[in-house]
Amino acid sequence: MKIVHISNYYFDKLGYHENLLPRYQQKIGNDVILITSDRSLFPYNQIGDHEEKEGRFLIKVLETKGESKQRFVIFKNLYDCLVELKPDYIFHHGVTAPSLLDVAKYKKKNPSVFVAADCHEDLNNSGRIYPWKLIYYNFLWSKVWKNLIPQIDVIFGVTPARCYFAHLELGIPWDKIRFLPQGADVDEAEYWLENKHTRSGNRQITMITGGKWTRNKKLENLLIAMKGLPINLRVFGKIYDNKLLKLIQEQQNVEFLGWLDRKHTFKEIVNSDIAIWISFHTTLMEDAIAAELPVILRYYGSTCHLIRGNGQYLFSGTRKEINFLLRTLLKNLDLIISYRNRAKDIKALLSYYSIAKESIEYYHSLEPKTLHEIFMNDYLCRFDGIGWYKTK
Repeated sequence: MKIVHISNYYFDKLGYHENLLPRYQQKIGNDVILITSDRSLFPYNQIGDHEEKEGRFLIKVLETKGESKQRFVIFKNLYDCLVELKPDYIFHHGVTAPSLLDVAKYKKKNPSVFVAADCHEDLNNSGRIYPWKLIYYNFLWSKVWKNLIPQIDVIFGVTPARCYFAHLELGIPWDKIRFLPQGADVDEAEYWLENKHTRSGNRQITMITGGKWTRNKKLENLLIAMKGLPINLRVFGKIYDNKLLKLIQEQQNVEFLGWLDRKHTFKEIVNSDIAIWISFHTTLMEDAIAAELPVILRYYGSTCHLIRGNGQYLFSGTRKEINFLLRTLLKNLDLIISYRNRAKDIKALLSYYSIAKESIEYYHSLEPKTLHEIFMNDYLCRFDGIGWYKTK
């Protein structure tokens, strides 16, 4: 099958859905091409204006007429490119980009092509300001989607909250929406698991966290909550808050590793005991699951599917709650061993091999597949779960 992915932006060599899903679809035997733009959100991530190999799938870079920075680009000749490539399956990354109109036009003239779009928006990363949500999503894009719906076969939410965002904020019918999560990059993790450092003797627990650190990520709560506890915390990524950086530098049991590439991210995660994030979803969470690491996560609609015996949820993210949970784990170290043993199960479930396979199965039938059935019927992932749709 020839599968063409369309991603308005492409982040080279990162662990994002638009990198990994095409790669694993290629690995299971499909011919995969990714179309992206000549624009980048970061100056160090220029892809160029020609075709390149990324893993084993082809990247085709198109020129653009313009962009709304961090939202979408306006491609030149996207429709003509689709005519040239003649895909069996089009996978459009994102549900609020003008490129969807080109896809819909192509589908109208080629009704046998299968078209999927995925939703990465939830109320923590999109529509956080109510007037903007009302105008941009609830009015403008919901109106656009009324015309798009007949031309799109399925809309994938990459977390449960993002399934509901597509339905509640964009008005997409629920029977068009399926859960197809961002997954675990099991092949990348395997090398580092095989080359994991062996540590012996009495030692403190090593905990790791990472990402782009702004004040709303609430890392300060974790730093204060773990003061005085026999835990080493390793923080990687980019810090945008000088107060936070100073707080890290003042604590002896906290080490800042700076920005890590994907290879060194996996190396550091694999050689830790626990991974922790106390606010929003990041694909680093799935990396920790791929590395078979116990995880501590803030419970809400975009993390509610990630822990099933392989860690603990935080429900408020306060310093008091974090401190209580960490002290509980220190008194019951067998829990960490239990979490690590169960981590293999959730890793197998969320493996990108499973996700790539299910993405292809929807081509043959739109009936809900295994991952949708398991998680969207689970109380933790249902809309009536406690504090479910959004973190605070």
